[in-house]
Amino acid sequence: MARGSTGLSHNSRGNARPVWQPYEPPKRKEGQAAPAQKSKADYHPTVPLKTLTPAELRAICLVVLVVTAVAMGIILLAAEAAVTQKEINNLRRSIAAVDDDIANLKIEIEQSQNMQSIRTRAQEELGLRHPAFDQYVYVNELPEPESDFGRYIKERAYGGARSQAPTPEEE
Repeated sequence: MARGSTGLSHNSRGNARPVWQPYEPPKRKEGQAAPAQKSKADYHPTVPLKTLTPAELRAICLVVLVVTAVAMGIILLAAEAAVTQKEINNLRRSIAAVDDDIANLKIEIEQSQNMQSIRTRAQEELGLRHPAFDQYVYVNELPEPESDFGRYIKERAYGGARSQAPTPEEE
């Protein structure tokens, strides 16, 4: 049997596969016009296509359904990732704005703690001046603490009679 006669080619395993052959139009009868020349695009296989069994059709539908579900899942996850990324970018912008505010406040704090600016503000805005010699007050003597320092603290804290313990005669 010749290789091209059946339209099938056999490989080393003995499996048949379609061979592409040019289309041969039916023989024309006398008196008919010659058909137009066919191009190489008109070549087609000589083996008819196989029809699918119901089990194969179900398997293909199941595969298409699974692939569709996976693709939808990927699309939904990508959309969720985009929303999350947008939120992250908004938070980063907010953090950058707060960082700028913090830097500005640090500069203001440093400027307000500058001794020269404090002195200038006190003299110009508040009208403060250094005291004259006669405005100084000197403390010459400090009162001597009482001998019972604990009682003195109680009197200062609680005031007067409550700080003294009752005597046995008063009870």
